[in-house]
Amino acid sequence: MKRRTPRGVWALRGVTLAIAIVVIVVVAAVAYSSYEDYTAVKPYISNPQHPAGTATLQGTTGIISFDVTIPNRGLLPLNVTVYCDSPPAGVTCVKASVDVLPGQQQELNFTMTIANAQQFAALPNHSINGTVDMQLVPFASLTVNVDFGGIIKSGAP
Repeated sequence: MKRRTPRGVWALRGVTLAIAIVVIVVVAAVAYSSYEDYTAVKPYISNPQHPAGTATLQGTTGIISFDVTIPNRGLLPLNVTVYCDSPPAGVTCVKASVDVLPGQQQELNFTMTIANAQQFAALPNHSINGTVDMQLVPFASLTVNVDFGGIIKSGAP
């Protein structure tokens, strides 16, 4: 006597297959977007002397500005935030954040002001801890710690 498989079991198999396909598509989209967005922003993170920045001296106050065009070549919205983690006395950082939709690009403007810039640059250890946070909304994020003080010491931008 042959036993028949109940219809509920067949339905559950179909649902399991559908969930597996959705998970594979989502993981592939996140991986593709991560790769495309990271390769687009990597030149700015890996090269602190990238030509996107300007440094000016107004009296004794140094102003360092980074104006970067952030492209989003991925499939998911991208949020990029740049800020200083508890800057030392005399240093002011303006937090910059942009949301970039897929296939578009946005300008990111980040500015640091350093009182007594020449004295600050002459210090042997002048660290300005900063963070670059990239988020593929709502799935993944990448945080990179940057020493903005090293940029000043190298004479960049």
